[in-house]
Amino acid sequence: MNAKRNSPNGARFGLNECADMSLEEFKAIYLHDMEMDLENVELKEDESSENAPDSLDWTEKGIVTAVKHQQNCGSCWAFAATGAMEAAKAMVTGKLVNISEQQLVDCVKKSHGCSGRWYFNAFEWAIKNGGIDAEEDYPYTAQNGTCDPNKVWYFFGSNNIIVTIDRHKNAAMFSEKSLFCSVAKQPVSVALDARGFQFYKSGIYDSANCTGARNLTTNHAVLIVGYDLKDGEDYWIVKNSWGGTWGMKGYIFIKRNTGTVYGVRVINYLGSYPIKAKTGHGIGLHAKLASFFGYI
Repeated sequence: MNAKRNSPNGARFGLNECADMSLEEFKAIYLHDMEMDLENVELKEDESSENAPDSLDWTEKGIVTAVKHQQNCGSCWAFAATGAMEAAKAMVTGKLVNISEQQLVDCVKKSHGCSGRWYFNAFEWAIKNGGIDAEEDYPYTAQNGTCDPNKVWYFFGSNNIIVTIDRHKNAAMFSEKSLFCSVAKQPVSVALDARGFQFYKSGIYDSANCTGARNLTTNHAVLIVGYDLKDGEDYWIVKNSWGGTWGMKGYIFIKRNTGTVYGVRVINYLGSYPIKAKTGHGIGLHAKLASFFGYI
């Protein structure tokens, strides 16, 4: 695989914590097919990126939490969602906090817990629930659990909500321009085909370097936290949820501007991100009170 690199900046592969797994083990733990009906989907450009910088790394802006580890649970969708919500809060309030993936695993039934589905279900749930708890108050167990009824948003009830969002937005499907414009605004959750990531160590990943089927399979969710270029090669900066020792301290560079509609490993499929109002508009009285006291 290393010998097939198309450029000196291309991805390098080697032994890592996933290397002793069979392909079947790797798929069972980390990859879960994320199916969606694509019929009657209108593809359109609905974003503007006229003022986007040539390069951008949101991790340098203090709005991205440290890399986490989903462990033996297909909860990548929850980590992709919390990363985006953590960033949305930090951009508005200046406070970076860790929020609970386990609450999403337990409570967002549409996303099937450790069997993995879609991150935008988490955004919709957080809006309806009035927010999401802190990680320390609803800690991660890496297994399916029962949604704790005491963690919902009651007027006088006990709760540990620390982040609220007002709505969420999807980038245009299979549009790299729309995805780029979204990432220029804030970190964005995306789905892709991660079958080639098992041995990744460093460099710019381009699926042309690797063997494997080329189709519209999406089986993993990650967070795009920026973009850059090296020696003329454009790439996405992507935060994964397989721990800080995988890849480049938990990150992977994925090539962009390849001229294909789908992007490398279908990364252009469907970007989604939460929106948090800069004022109290659009949120309920409970959330406004918490916001007033600095909780959210």
